[in-house]
Formats: sequence, structure tokens, C-alpha cells
Amino acid sequence: MFVFLKCVGVVIWVLIAAATFWLAFKVDGLKKRHHIQTYKEIVAFTEGRTLDDVQTQREIGKAPYQKVLMVIGSGVFAFVVCILMWIIISLF
Repeated sequence: MFVFLKCVGVVIWVLIAAATFWLAFKVDGLKKRHHIQTYKEIVAFTEGRTLDDVQTQREIGKAPYQKVLMVIGSGVFAFVVCILMWIIISLF
């Protein structure tokens, strides 16, 4: 954004980043308060219900694998975004 909009682009980026970080911390606090980790638990929470004991144990068993996949997926996503930004910037 700095290349195209100069200082205004940086201000816009900082505002978007600040809002994103603030919302991420709010969501993380909500998840910690209600002991929610997996997608199935999030869906159950938003629908106002809870998982039974068997479902809860299954979700606890899947949590370590999901965390590893999220880290790998985030790294791949960041790499792809960096490559795309490098290609876009090199065109100009």
C-alpha cells in the first residue's frame, strides 16, 4: 500500500492491522473462557448447545493434529502471499 498510496497507505494498513489484532484477542479470550478449541465446539457454542462426553473426548483427541495443520497451513499461506506480493511489486 505504501508504493501506491504513500503515507496514507501505511495509515490504512496500520488501522486494519490494529482492528484485526484487537478482534483476534477478543475471540481468543472468548475461546479460553468457554474452553472452546475445535470447529465443532465453536458451532455448538454459537447454536447455544454443548457436546456430549463422547464428542468432547473425540474433539480433545483431534486438537493436537488440528494445531499442527493450522501452523503448517498458516506458513504455506504466508509463503504464497509473499510470493504473490513479490511478483506484483516486480511488475511495477
